[in-house]
Amino acid sequence: MAFKKRKITSSKRRKPSAGGWILRLISIISAGGLLISLLSPYIPPDQYWLPAFFGLAFPVFIIINAILLILWILRRRWFSLIHLILLVPATPMAFRYIQVRSDQPIHYDFATQLISYNVRSLIDNEGKSSVQGLLKMVTQEKPDILCLQEYRDDWWQKDDNTKKILEAGLFKEYVFESYYPVKSNKKAVGIALFSKYPIHRSGALRAGKRLIAIYADLVLKKDTVRLFNMHLQSIAFQKKDYELVEGLMDAGKPISSELETDSRQLLWKVRKAFIKRSFQARLLQKAIEQSPYPVIVCGDMNDTPCSYAYNKVSANLQDAFQYAGHRIGNTYLGKLPKIRIDYVFLDRRFKCLYFDILHYHLSDHYPVNCWFYLKEYQ
Repeated sequence: MAFKKRKITSSKRRKPSAGGWILRLISIISAGGLLISLLSPYIPPDQYWLPAFFGLAFPVFIIINAILLILWILRRRWFSLIHLILLVPATPMAFRYIQVRSDQPIHYDFATQLISYNVRSLIDNEGKSSVQGLLKMVTQEKPDILCLQEYRDDWWQKDDNTKKILEAGLFKEYVFESYYPVKSNKKAVGIALFSKYPIHRSGALRAGKRLIAIYADLVLKKDTVRLFNMHLQSIAFQKKDYELVEGLMDAGKPISSELETDSRQLLWKVRKAFIKRSFQARLLQKAIEQSPYPVIVCGDMNDTPCSYAYNKVSANLQDAFQYAGHRIGNTYLGKLPKIRIDYVFLDRRFKCLYFDILHYHLSDHYPVNCWFYLKEYQ
């Protein structure tokens, strides 16, 4: 009996469609972008500046990679492993931007309350004086320590703002230093510190002629601590630059040759700021390490949590937002994308009880509020 031979054909793997290849390309690019952004905090921008831009875009990269991970899992493809491997180390970085915990203010008699605020020369978002609003905030919040950046010291005027703040907050001590040497005796803008605690020493930290921080040794209950109030290099955008950013964010607006040229100049400004901050951050880190006392660092860093400056300044310190913050940590109120650039860092000998971003609209920043104490004095 003759049997017919059955022709056995091996099933061929289906080739990816054009859409599949495009999705693979997007995955590779986004994964590469996330990897570079994760490495950017360890790369000095004054040596290699390009990775700093990837660090700036970290939130965008992690969201895109999370979406792609879900898509590849649904398609049952091994490409999901690429995104999974990168999202594992990216998760701790993501918690520098957002914290999930209850928003319950804590007040302890033995704790110290600190507020840090960039007041933009005491001009609000409508171009009016924010002095009365600042006095109201100080009266309502009752901080023990108030750290201000871009503070305008008009001590020469009869209507002295500094005197009003001292009285409103019941502060005993005041330290101020202008950003640059002041030739006139009339007006100075710089960094200020108001304290209810005694100050037995203070000083300034400069990078060249530019002030980047002031420090004060505070007698905090039974011990002395050193507080650094910082303000690192800003991008120094002008009105034209903000209008350009708004134009670039408008997806429906065509990009002209003039807009392209202006965009390059804007990117060059950002690059220049990255480079200056890298040197300033190392200088501040060295001053922190040399402190003979437990350290508190607060102020406007002008850089995101995924940056070289953050990595340097926060070394061996605890980020108060990560330990006691809640919600998304946006501290910038201006026309640029909402980002976290204002911080409170504490020596590990401190216990952080509560951290909050106060929603006062007196500047292009929000004030940050922190409650803490030295663990040995609970």
